[in-house]
Amino acid sequence: MHDVVKAHEYFAPNLIGASSEGGAEFFNVDYFGYTATLAQSSQLYKQIMVGVNERVFALMPFFRAEPSQTTRHISEGRQFEFEMGFFDSWHEIMDIQESCIKYMLDHIDRHSKEDLALFEHPLIVAPKEIPFPRLTFQEAQEHYFRRTGIDERKEPDLSPAAERELSSWALENHGTEFVFVTDWKKTKRPFYAYPNEENPELTNTYDLISGGVEITSGGQRRHTYQSMVDGIREKGMDPDQFSDYLSIFQYGMPLHGGFGMGLERLTLSILKLKNIREASLFPSDTKRIAANRIKANIIFGGENLRGAIIHLLRKHNIRFEHLTHEPTPTSEDSARVRGVPMSIGIKAMILRGKHSKKNYQINIPAHLKIDMKAVALAVGEKCEFEDPAVIKERFGLEIGSVPPFGNLLNLASYYDEAILLQEKAAFNCGLTTESIVMKPKDLVHLVEPILGHFTKN
Repeated sequence: MHDVVKAHEYFAPNLIGASSEGGAEFFNVDYFGYTATLAQSSQLYKQIMVGVNERVFALMPFFRAEPSQTTRHISEGRQFEFEMGFFDSWHEIMDIQESCIKYMLDHIDRHSKEDLALFEHPLIVAPKEIPFPRLTFQEAQEHYFRRTGIDERKEPDLSPAAERELSSWALENHGTEFVFVTDWKKTKRPFYAYPNEENPELTNTYDLISGGVEITSGGQRRHTYQSMVDGIREKGMDPDQFSDYLSIFQYGMPLHGGFGMGLERLTLSILKLKNIREASLFPSDTKRIAANRIKANIIFGGENLRGAIIHLLRKHNIRFEHLTHEPTPTSEDSARVRGVPMSIGIKAMILRGKHSKKNYQINIPAHLKIDMKAVALAVGEKCEFEDPAVIKERFGLEIGSVPPFGNLLNLASYYDEAILLQEKAAFNCGLTTESIVMKPKDLVHLVEPILGHFTKN
């Protein structure tokens, strides 16, 4: 960055007075009787620095209070921030990031061969001579639909499954596992994102997907005072909360833009790790702080679990049906009393790792059979079905009553992707006499499971 890009390094604050992302969930800190927040990024500060140094970068921590329990989310990490001014096209930002990543990969390949030999597979595929392909968000959704038959074309974001499929598409058609997705909808971008000149409902922004994982958000920023005020108000925020930041735009700012790249996610993708926690020495997430596990509360008993699920659905304004019926100990019984095909039902199973004795929840369509080999690859060890007596003692649940809400049982939850192919999802909600019927995408949104293929014919 110093020698080639001619960027100046800066050191941004980690304690700030307002959310730096304008909408992202953040951690509050008591600050001498006032409330401060831990920074999600140095976005506002690097824009200020562009007015001084034109091109700037930082390697800094981030803190995000997102309640996401997935293999790609952590609450604290490190990110590579870059911002530049005075460009002819905002696509130059992507050019610079692509060059940086290729330089990193080349350096790793040349200087870390002994370390790389410890891994079971080679680095991510990204030949220096092959440009990263670029798709608009709309084109990316169309590609995913044509390749899988799963229609997410009305969704505001790409699902993890879509991101994986786009990297597969890039590898098959371009010989690289990196792909830029551009022109995102304004509703999905922060207040400072620059509106597209041809369609103001879109923005001059991008995500970079690496090996099936989104590692970067970037793009052009608004650069006039009134445009920035409008952007803040459009997000339902008060411009007065950003007065210091806005003051620089009253004196004039150049066309500018940049990106923020999560370094743990970059490590996860280029080394093809299974979990982002493997890319951090002391990971923090919803269940641990600096690698020390937090003792979690488990919702015990069928009636309590049923109540918690219904409360969660209502809290998020999710439409669902709540059915009462005769006891249904089997998937066949459940389909019969619900009056729906077995394929709509979800079979929620609690397994036990043969080595660790840890419990995992695997969820598959009720008409399919579990593939234990695929499960072993996903969780990292061979598994067997947990003893029904243990499930009763540990969770207060009968066999056949277990709902696909592993997050409420403090269990890692795995979903077979075939669940998303169905129009509806039906499952017992903690009791064999009560069921919930809802949309699969809403279920995935609430549970945030690990998606994969865990079934066989």
